[in-house]
Amino acid sequence: MRKLILTGCALTTLFAFGQNEPRTLDEVEVLGEKAPSAIIEAQHVQVIDSTQIREIAATTVNELLEYASAVDVRQRGPRDMQSDVSVRGGTFDQTLILVNGIPMNDPQTGHHNMNLPIGVEDIDRIEILHGGASHRYGPYAFSGAINIITKNPTTNNITVSAEYGEYNTQQANVGASIHLSEKWGLRAGVGVGQSDGYLDNTDYHQLSTVAELTYQGDNVNLSFLSGYNSKGFGAQNFYTSAFPNQYEATTTQFHAIRGSVLLNKGGINFNLYSRQHTDRFELYRETGEGWYEYNESAGVYARGTDTAAVWYGGPNFHRSGVEGGEASYKVITPAGRTEIGFDLRNERVLSNNLGLPLDNPIAVPGTRFNYTRSDSRLNSGAFVHQRYTLGNVIFNGSLRFNANSAFGNEWLPGFEVAYSIPNAGRVYGSYNRSFRLPTFTDLYYRLGGAQGSADLQPEYSHNYELGYKRATSKVRSSISVFLRDGTNMIDWVVLPTDTTGTLRAQNITELTIYGIDGDMTINVAEETNNFIKNIRLSAAFMNTPTGEFDFESLYALDFLAAKVAVGMSHDFGKGFGLSWQVNAQDRQGTYVDFGTGDVTPYAPVVLIDARATWKRKFLTVYVDANNILDNVYQDRGNVLQPGRWVRAGFRLSLDY
Repeated sequence: MRKLILTGCALTTLFAFGQNEPRTLDEVEVLGEKAPSAIIEAQHVQVIDSTQIREIAATTVNELLEYASAVDVRQRGPRDMQSDVSVRGGTFDQTLILVNGIPMNDPQTGHHNMNLPIGVEDIDRIEILHGGASHRYGPYAFSGAINIITKNPTTNNITVSAEYGEYNTQQANVGASIHLSEKWGLRAGVGVGQSDGYLDNTDYHQLSTVAELTYQGDNVNLSFLSGYNSKGFGAQNFYTSAFPNQYEATTTQFHAIRGSVLLNKGGINFNLYSRQHTDRFELYRETGEGWYEYNESAGVYARGTDTAAVWYGGPNFHRSGVEGGEASYKVITPAGRTEIGFDLRNERVLSNNLGLPLDNPIAVPGTRFNYTRSDSRLNSGAFVHQRYTLGNVIFNGSLRFNANSAFGNEWLPGFEVAYSIPNAGRVYGSYNRSFRLPTFTDLYYRLGGAQGSADLQPEYSHNYELGYKRATSKVRSSISVFLRDGTNMIDWVVLPTDTTGTLRAQNITELTIYGIDGDMTINVAEETNNFIKNIRLSAAFMNTPTGEFDFESLYALDFLAAKVAVGMSHDFGKGFGLSWQVNAQDRQGTYVDFGTGDVTPYAPVVLIDARATWKRKFLTVYVDANNILDNVYQDRGNVLQPGRWVRAGFRLSLDY
């Protein structure tokens, strides 16, 4: 606790630095049209803007998110293959992922939330909401939300990029932006990538395509977005070390329509969307040469003299589907700004492992297997938000009624107050209640030493936050202290009385997490004659006062207790530049080392990434180096991450 208090004092001093610019900028309207003023004014929102995206040593969405203060990116596979992304000590299932304000979470499991048909070349900015927001977004925004905003097709442009790196890593992207008319625009892109892998069974291949048609009228805006993503990857030790030679292949299809209509003193926002996902998981890898093969006469899988367990009947096949929509109406009255709306989301899964038995099995296309189980649920919500301003004080109140066909009804309130200090930023405080529904994996999974539970109930939290934020022409900063008081928390645990070591999904009663986080970007280009263009600082420290647990936790207790990042961008003249970032992380929690059988704490790690660039008009050439110190580390127990990884590439951007 003393360490946390001292850190808070240091952060407060740091974030006061450079705030003497007299002119305060307006708040950025973040989290898209879907965000109420309460979230903008009275919660911590961090933005990774287009300038940072171009400069930092990141060519995937997950790599970009590593630069956010309270975001934990636990990678099993590199280059966006499989990552668990969470905010403020939550789990990957507790974070809402949005694309242009439209939810992308997978009801099968949060492991698939980042299977996005969006590449770095498609992104304008990323907005990270720190803290729960179920009172507005529903059951997935338990500990935070991440909104990925795509570029607007406002110009005629063609972009071609490619890179090559160690382990035969290859990536190529082609994109085009077409300004069809004064009001219509089109943007489309395709990306492909592959690698032989940095260890045995860490190879991958991927394909992504995306297209967006936009209309921007005087009073009406429309967007039609469609995307596809496929990937296949060796999953060495991903989900269990008892069966290391795993493999997974997924596909994602996403289609959405969203729009806004400006009315007198108000407006209407709406969206409709569909997300379809398939997952093939091989506990014993058979995809590719030299792996396990099915012996039909013997009815077993074998690789040379190695035979799969007799209970293993073949891959898991899952097909999840989501259809949903939302509509809201905002109006300005003498009582302030009022928003009312509703949303609807249908979730379903077909599987040979998850769900309830089907009366009539459905064939899995292109295989000898059938979907034998299924489940579905319907979630709906109605919400109201009221904003009232009294001088420099802003009051916000929110209430959501959530109804779920499988888990019943919930009332989710939220209250915020913010005070604007003239020419000195804004202080704020907020409270809200959040909840999360179990995924279909939580409820039904049973294979390879893991056992879901159909008796699981939703998990809940009360979220409290106090903070300060300010934006000037030179400095943009935020700092906040927070507490999340969770009950009925869902986790996968090994009980001390279980001699089989089986992982079981359970509600583990209470878990409280408190901490402090902040971020600041300082523009010093003018003062340093562009030698240092900007300085990026971010930090997050978290802890739990909860006592010792008598079980081994797989997810809920393994959070980043400390994360500190410092980065700079330099301009050396004549087109040469450098951007670097130092990221120090200290993870709470333990794992069982598969080699020794010992319970092992996660070791702190310092990661240094850098990008050197040379730019000439429409051409950029770069060299990226990740984990420059070649440190050995694990985001997830027994899943080794890459050491030093160097790649070189170019980006060609032509306006016409």
